[in-house]
Amino acid sequence: VGIVAARLMERHHRPCFAIGFEDGVGTGSARSVPGIDIGRLVLEAREAGLLERGGGHPMAAGMTVRQENLAAFEAFVVDRATTAEAPGPAPLELEAMISPAGVSLDLVEKLAALAPYGAGNPEPLLAVRDARIMRPREVGTGHLSCLLGGPAGGSVKAIAFRATQKGLDAPLMQEGGTIMLAGRLRREEYRGEVRPSFEIIDAAPMPAS
Repeated sequence: VGIVAARLMERHHRPCFAIGFEDGVGTGSARSVPGIDIGRLVLEAREAGLLERGGGHPMAAGMTVRQENLAAFEAFVVDRATTAEAPGPAPLELEAMISPAGVSLDLVEKLAALAPYGAGNPEPLLAVRDARIMRPREVGTGHLSCLLGGPAGGSVKAIAFRATQKGLDAPLMQEGGTIMLAGRLRREEYRGEVRPSFEIIDAAPMPAS
């Protein structure tokens, strides 16, 4: 249920709960966005007698709820959500600037050594400036793949999952366009070949010089 809650939060950019029931008892997980302390909300619901167990931190929480208390718990969450200030888009915290020419498997392995990632150790988010889009194409349903080039030469394969939902399809489908990207490096293996790739999280026009 944690994965489901995380995917829903990523898609809708709202705090999300996912609860699975068995024999009248539900075990659930919640994921939040900056500005809404989901751990405190769950703790308050537990103190109000709506949950059997519950706790967490500002960005994630877990809980156990009985079927007969689900409606009251839902009303509690909705009440808290409607009185809270609506969150805006979460700002991206970029760790470093890279170029396609500087991407290598060695760099990917060094970043992987920083794992495991979590609330106190987020996975590094990297920026690519002056990224040139080459050979863009749609893969699967709503995903986009392309090559990224740069002023210093070199290229790296890139993919943007759920690009259509995120509104990234327009900038990423412009062959030869130059934009600024944020994303994470990945280790990709295909037909026995291991190579680095770049997972695109967001895109923006190049700032005026």
